[in-house]
Amino acid sequence: MKNYFITAFSLLSFLLNAQKDCKTMLIDVCIDGESKLHIKGGKLFWEHLSDDAPGDHKNCGDIKIKINKTAWPDWSFDHKLGFNTDNMIVTATVLKKNQTSQIAQVANKENNWETIWYFNDPAAFPHQYSVSFLFCPETITKPIVKKENIKPVKQKEEPFVKTDSVKEKKVVNSFAVKNDIKKSFILFFISTTTSLTAASNAALPEILDEVKNNSEDIVISGFPDGGSASAIKLYEDRAHFIYNYLVGKGVHPKRIVYLGYGNAKKETENRIEISLTE
Repeated sequence: MKNYFITAFSLLSFLLNAQKDCKTMLIDVCIDGESKLHIKGGKLFWEHLSDDAPGDHKNCGDIKIKINKTAWPDWSFDHKLGFNTDNMIVTATVLKKNQTSQIAQVANKENNWETIWYFNDPAAFPHQYSVSFLFCPETITKPIVKKENIKPVKQKEEPFVKTDSVKEKKVVNSFAVKNDIKKSFILFFISTTTSLTAASNAALPEILDEVKNNSEDIVISGFPDGGSASAIKLYEDRAHFIYNYLVGKGVHPKRIVYLGYGNAKKETENRIEISLTE
């Protein structure tokens, strides 16, 4: 049986070309209330929902709204990015927050490549929020692979595991996981990657049905292999993949929270656990 490998040259060329074609955006904003940031067609615009508009609170100080460290003077007017965000895959990293800062809509062809980011700070005073966005062309293809007669390394595939009525109480990353976990789904990933095993990938539709047919909170729990920075980053990427899948299929982002266990857990499986909590 033939296996595939990526030559060092083709991989390096792919990474350099991908980085060259990607664009970045940093938003710093003072939030006191509830608002959504829309990103579409190279423009940013706000949908203000409640309390003070973005940057409008009297205690916001110098941090009102800034895009790439440049002031966005008036939230009620569109801001042009200088590049087209259509046909772009968007990756976001939350750098600073107080309450809620999360994806509300993942850009794709069906929604005309519109990203929506949700902010909510119900506190009595405003807080600074910072989010970094990376836009990469949807047309960036995988690097060329070369077929060789190399003996494949067979990888053990973990089964999809479903559990019910688990009792657990944990405090992780300042969030208290509710005491009653009604149902849990465990998804396994291929080692050192953000790709699900075949069994887990096939189980995603079943998990989606369960999640959408319930109104409970959803906890995405990560079990990285150790507590190194690279292991934690891999967990975050895996959790973000599951989060984007659920939100992209219509699950409201306010129902979802990430928890990372790091060294607090002894397990070293390449897994993400999705729990429905009362």
